[in-house]
Amino acid sequence: MGLGLGAGIGAVLGASALIGQYGMALGAASGGYVLLVMLLGRRVSAGASLALGVSVTAALLACAAVLLAKLPWYAAAVLGLVPLAARLPLPDRAHPGIQAVVAVFYAMVPAAGCWAIAWAASRTGG
Repeated sequence: MGLGLGAGIGAVLGASALIGQYGMALGAASGGYVLLVMLLGRRVSAGASLALGVSVTAALLACAAVLLAKLPWYAAAVLGLVPLAARLPLPDRAHPGIQAVVAVFYAMVPAAGCWAIAWAASRTGG
């Protein structure tokens, strides 16, 4: 979810609405998985196909935003911290829904960094 929304909103701030829509749709689809984890109340494994598919698609969207729009490369590079942030330790005894929300919060911190860098670059013109 952090990668999809990070790439999508970063692309919109980098002046590419279509790439931004693709990224935000990817983030919304990943948000549906997080909602499923919250509703079922147990650990649901994402599996390699969901994790790899979302990661590769988000990386390609971020690269397209750098090459085709005006997203600075260093804003897209910050998105590389999202998987590391998602691997931070979660509360052990908490409900799986709470753990999912904490993991999303961890992943959104580097994504917000990407948005801040892209916004600052759009304000300064470069």
